[in-house]
Amino acid sequence: MIKKIFILSLFLLSFLYAKIDDNKVISKANSLNKQILVYVTSKNCFYCMKMDKDVFSQEEVKNAISKNYIFVKVDVFEDKLPFSLQKKYKKITPSFFILDKNGTYQNSVIGSWSKKDFLEILKENIK
Repeated sequence: MIKKIFILSLFLLSFLYAKIDDNKVISKANSLNKQILVYVTSKNCFYCMKMDKDVFSQEEVKNAISKNYIFVKVDVFEDKLPFSLQKKYKKITPSFFILDKNGTYQNSVIGSWSKKDFLEILKENIK
């Protein structure tokens, strides 16, 4: 019984997170005066797992992101890409899209990065 409840809960949570509301993200970005960073990933992507483990787990990276960006993580096999990014997406994971606080595309970066390089990417894209 507990196993069924747990599986049902996971299913419902995945359904809720599969819908990213562009307007809510934009509203939050505007109210906090931050840009938007969209991280496009997939569960099977070795380099995405490497980024999650080696880069996004680091406090310095977490702080740099939270200081300047609203972070949106999107699994391409479960979620629809927000902000009409499907037009810019090259079907490569990991991909990172930098948007202004109004959700307008500014730049994209593809691939896995070291902590140092990713911090530099974040810094270079602050407008």
